[in-house]
Amino acid sequence: MNKRSGLWGLKRGNRMTMMPQYREVFDICGNRAAVRLEDGRVSVVDDSGKPEIIIDRGRRLRFMKGELLGVTGDDGTDSYIDLKTSRTYREKLGSVFLWWRGLWQRGIAEGGGNLP
Repeated sequence: MNKRSGLWGLKRGNRMTMMPQYREVFDICGNRAAVRLEDGRVSVVDDSGKPEIIIDRGRRLRFMKGELLGVTGDDGTDSYIDLKTSRTYREKLGSVFLWWRGLWQRGIAEGGGNLP
């Protein structure tokens, strides 16, 4: 964090990858960071600072198992974004494994257990 500006940057090991430009860093996973931008929007950025997802409003972001992003909205409600497909879900997803064509296949099931 830059004490003068109050903004956060990103580091990988001892190497600075992004100069301080984020109001808040919520979570880090692999080469991604969940951040609050200077304009108040929230985003997932890669290690070079390129936004992968930008959300207009949000109280909190957190990385979850299975390439999911948990989003707590300004009103306190939770939703989930599948980072592979960018689909948004209102309920937490579960992994479903099916035996198909002689192999185990992984799918993501919504609340009722149906594959999308």
